[in-house]
Amino acid sequence: MPRSDRKIAIVGLGLIGGSFFKAIREKGLAVTGIDKNDPVEVGDADLLIIALHPGLAIEWLKTYNKKIKPGAVVLDVCGVKSALCKAAEELEKDWTFLGGHPMAGKEVSGFENSSAALFEGASMILTPQTKEENEAAESLRPFFESLGFARVILTTPEKHDEMIAYTSQLCHILSNAYLRDELALKSKGFAGGSFRDLTRVGAPDPKLWTELFIMDREALLPIIDRFMERLSDFRSALEKKDEEAMRSQLREGTLMKEKLTSQKK
Repeated sequence: MPRSDRKIAIVGLGLIGGSFFKAIREKGLAVTGIDKNDPVEVGDADLLIIALHPGLAIEWLKTYNKKIKPGAVVLDVCGVKSALCKAAEELEKDWTFLGGHPMAGKEVSGFENSSAALFEGASMILTPQTKEENEAAESLRPFFESLGFARVILTTPEKHDEMIAYTSQLCHILSNAYLRDELALKSKGFAGGSFRDLTRVGAPDPKLWTELFIMDREALLPIIDRFMERLSDFRSALEKKDEEAMRSQLREGTLMKEKLTSQKK
């Protein structure tokens, strides 16, 4: 069970920060919510969750570093980790920084859309880099599990950024690019489940996602390049009327889908 005496504060009350706030309160734990524009009073927090856009999170840590309680754990929960972890490493601090990323979300933002149930069945990714950070991560497992997370995964910031570039960022880019075709507004009556699935994440917050893409460009660029190669293979097979090449590529994708399905059982 999570410690009931731990003092928790959350900076940033959007979708993720608001959902942490509501989930923690629902468990009967004391938590203070601080909007990004509020006066900052975090001096007594044992666990401080920073739920801001990456650039704002870095600036917040630099500005309020000395106001954080010695010995506290500061958990950042934005969608890129290498840049945040590097920025935290460069600070002179007497508290422990822990990179984190809850694998949960919606197509909408804001506190009004946040939910105590947002994390049910999700993964919580943590990126400890030192013995101290690893101990902090392990000590927080019961806390995250109490909020509904199905698993807590420990990895490196670099591995996190690579995997999220593939499982999240590329999906948003593809969906957005797909939507920007001249046929999109003519699709009424012609679109079914495939169209809905592919367009679901096609309208991300431009400011936030530009920041995420640029910060994670080292991981994202090669993934985009590999995708473009596979798309080019399809185009080549189509242009040449190469049925065997087309079937081979489709079989490869079908096999991968089968493997993914078997992993979930």
